[in-house]
Amino acid sequence: METKDIDKLRGISRNYLTEVKDFNLAAHIVSIFNKYDYPTISPIQKKLISINIKKNQGLILNRLNQDNGFARSREQIYFPQNSIQHIEGCKYLEEILNRFCDGPNSINQEIRNLRQQRKISFRIIQNEKADAFATTKDDGSREIAFQAGMFTQCDAGTIALVLGHELGHIIEQQARPPQGKIPGINCKAVELFCDIVGKSVAEGAGYDTSQFSSLLKMASSTRNQDDSNDDHPSATNRLKTLENISAGSHNRSNTVPPILQQHMKKENWTKTVFSNQTTHQRQW
Repeated sequence: METKDIDKLRGISRNYLTEVKDFNLAAHIVSIFNKYDYPTISPIQKKLISINIKKNQGLILNRLNQDNGFARSREQIYFPQNSIQHIEGCKYLEEILNRFCDGPNSINQEIRNLRQQRKISFRIIQNEKADAFATTKDDGSREIAFQAGMFTQCDAGTIALVLGHELGHIIEQQARPPQGKIPGINCKAVELFCDIVGKSVAEGAGYDTSQFSSLLKMASSTRNQDDSNDDHPSATNRLKTLENISAGSHNRSNTVPPILQQHMKKENWTKTVFSNQTTHQRQW
């Protein structure tokens, strides 16, 4: 993304923060959370989580104004689409997505709708770290990108929860009123909502997500431990919210296929790398 484009988005976001007073992001999250039923949450737990979201709404932050991190986050190197890493990584994520679509609840129906409308695609990033993000492409479809480290450092339950988390971002963004659809706007309530969606659909699909805490601890080691200046809640707050969600029946293997793990190790990456050819409108 060119500097002039970044400056333009910064201006839009500054105007948003200055002029729009009637969009309460935390209240929006509670509203969208209450819209759906979840396979592993009781009504009492749902109320407790809604209260937790309100209490942890935190700051609405504009990532575009946090030095050049927003621009750098776009400069990813993706595996070529004909590479074994891209093909096998996307195939594995598609299998998990299919299991989410099989669920009987309204949140599963929302994911099915996205799938049927062909609004979700996947990319795999040449990065040894364990992270993922969702973007909106120029044609309005959504792309979920997983770093290669997710497949080598995490078990299947954690990958499923993270995929559900990123789907939560897509569902939340679609439900925003027009004045809330501004690039880079996020808050702690958004992340809590997405964690809840992620654990709920993953557990509902039969995955054991208990090892997600390890990923959170890794992530928190690279973030500010005082979450007052970050748009992600602390690992402690996130785990406290998720402990209110009951476990599902763990009938899925939590082992990532060894051959997939092998492909994702850096020593097996192709030496020919391609810069991302897709222009994204926003990243969460």
